Amino acid sequence: AQAARRAAANGATAPIPHRCVPAMIADALAAAPGRPVISGSGAPLTAGALSARARAIADALAAAGVDAGDRVALSVARGPDQAAAMLGIQAAGAAYLPLDRGSPASRLATILADARPRAVLVDAGAEAARQAAGGLPLIALEDIGPGAAPLDPASMPGPDAAAYVIYTSGSTGTPKGVVVGHRALANMVAVTNQRFGIGPDDRALAVTALHHDLSVYDLFGPLAA
Repeated sequence: AQAARRAAANGATAPIPHRCVPAMIADALAAAPGRPVISGSGAPLTAGALSARARAIADALAAAGVDAGDRVALSVARGPDQAAAMLGIQAAGAAYLPLDRGSPASRLATILADARPRAVLVDAGAEAARQAAGGLPLIALEDIGPGAAPLDPASMPGPDAAAYVIYTSGSTGTPKGVVVGHRALANMVAVTNQRFGIGPDDRALAVTALHHDLSVYDLFGPLAA
């Protein structure tokens, strides 16, 4: 009986979205720019402010030489800037590589040497990431303004591009990078929101650390809805 229920749940099919999730989010943010979308310790961040901040980060990455298909390492504390950074990296056509804030610089250096990102995006508290960066370009979020122009869905990457890279714990040996594409991300977000009926009036509590894959839905799922 359990096998039959699992087969029924997993056997349902639906078309996979042919757009990347950041493009869907850009459209959703543009539709209601004054709507609060992220709540943290301070005032809620509106859709328009998030879109502009993410666009400013994407423009700063492009100015630093980040191009489509690159990887950008990310060490930013949880909050609105973390969300904007993830969106900004993808809006620049790159895949984000989250770094564990609690890991020593030596472990982060091993991951960076293997992943070969084009740059490392950090905030003021990312000391370990700064130490591990070596000769990689460091881009500080505090040096990037809030931005004015919104995200442009037309410039977003296609479904075959890499969306993010997350490294395994390394408990069975050397940490390994797992690359997830935009088509898989869109499929996960679409089916999760549909199955659980997630809509624009719902709220989600983001509890997963950025270097764990469950964190991906924390941001992209609710914003896409």
